[in-house]
Amino acid sequence: MHQRGIMIALMILGSFAVCWIQLHRAQATTPTAPTTLDAGIPYAVVTENGAATFDLEIGNSDRYLLIIGSLGASDVEFPLSLNAQPIAAVTKQPIKRIAPLAVRPITTPAASLPLTDTTPSQHTRASRDFSIHVTDGALDDPRSYHKVRGRLIAEGRHVRVYLDGDQTERELYPGIAAELIRLFDDEVYPTSLQHCGDYCDVDGDGKFAILLSHWLGKLQGGETSVGGFVRGSDFRKTIAPPFGNQADVLYLNSNIAAGPRLKTLLSHEYTHAVLFSARRRLADSMAVDTDEEDWLNEAIAHVAENMHSSDWSNLDHRIDAFLQNPAACPLVVADYYRAGRWRDHGCRGATYLFLRWCTDTYGDQLIRRLIHSRQRGRMNLQQATGQRFEDLFRHWTIALSGTPIGDTTTAIQPPGGLQYLSLYGRIGEHDLQGIARDEWSINSPAPSLSLNGTASRFVEISAADSPGIVRLCVSSQSSAQLQITLIKLPSAAPDQNGRQPHLAAR
Repeated sequence: MHQRGIMIALMILGSFAVCWIQLHRAQATTPTAPTTLDAGIPYAVVTENGAATFDLEIGNSDRYLLIIGSLGASDVEFPLSLNAQPIAAVTKQPIKRIAPLAVRPITTPAASLPLTDTTPSQHTRASRDFSIHVTDGALDDPRSYHKVRGRLIAEGRHVRVYLDGDQTERELYPGIAAELIRLFDDEVYPTSLQHCGDYCDVDGDGKFAILLSHWLGKLQGGETSVGGFVRGSDFRKTIAPPFGNQADVLYLNSNIAAGPRLKTLLSHEYTHAVLFSARRRLADSMAVDTDEEDWLNEAIAHVAENMHSSDWSNLDHRIDAFLQNPAACPLVVADYYRAGRWRDHGCRGATYLFLRWCTDTYGDQLIRRLIHSRQRGRMNLQQATGQRFEDLFRHWTIALSGTPIGDTTTAIQPPGGLQYLSLYGRIGEHDLQGIARDEWSINSPAPSLSLNGTASRFVEISAADSPGIVRLCVSSQSSAQLQITLIKLPSAAPDQNGRQPHLAAR
């Protein structure tokens, strides 16, 4: 057996031992009055030393949903152990009803620093050089970069369009340069200015730059093709080429065509440019690193797509990938590239849905607050919302389950979980079926499960025609920082469109 397999087996055995100890200790505790569990109401289950132990009375038609979340490190896959032991009476229910968040919507925009450093020069350069990271080598290795001579092919009120010097305009989609200028000047720039902020004119030439290049179709040594990207290092005057171009520039794949996807891509990538601009000015004034963590950076850009009324072409496949396997899609990943998750669609789906829920709850001004904050990652969200990250995380997972908190008059969200979109039905090119659930009949062996840090599992529990009272134990390593939510499902729990939630095949 491989060493990794032996380690996983030992971790599972250790988790089982924790559960066994917890179960037998619990039987020796002083009985407490059982709590009545109201259907559709989420309850927080107390965890201790990496385990949660509680009693349930399960009838023939009863179904419970366990939402098992982890607040541990996102780069670790934690084993989960689930056990059920028949008992005579309910004596241990360390649970507490979860109250709705005290939400005060953000209605005023964040104050932002002026982003233009110098009096813009209206001098138009017919050509200029840009360095692009094209190999699979290290980001700090100059040999990983290729210098592209960009030739100016079109100019608008706020933007200049450059083409890779190795290419001719005949290779481009007809009229693409003119369409880029129209979209940027008339739609993307003014909408972003309203909701997010402005770019910093780091090179002082008075306009934003877009470079079209075939190199975006063969990055990482030809292994990766992308539609577009923006680099934070380009917005720093202190970072010299090839590691930074000291220019406000957006890179697009030269094979891009006109159509709805073009606006979606442009609005997403330009939001990155606005965020990098805001953080660059803060970094210069504070002499500290204020770059936003990748997961929240991407979340902001994805939610901004909605603000631009863009299509779902940049999100539908990512949302679907996350819903099908949420336990393998960590939310908080500070550096996607170093974590090997640069192109992980499920992680991107998770971060969009999380911030989409936050924005539904706190208002669109949340995005501007996050962009112009001095904080990063979890602390940024906590400061902007006034809530602990762990509380936001729990309420988000409840929203994903499709179970409202209380009735529809007091719930934070209506049935279905999110206001902007439904997790059931067609989005773009994908038919969503809700969050995947694992099934477990307590009279059968529990499924072998695991989850990454800052990810969640949704386990539906039933009695399979053998009702009774059981003592349940859910455990993992203490470093998993488990967060357990228990919901008694209504007797019939179709979604708002009358369909049953998606159940994962096991």
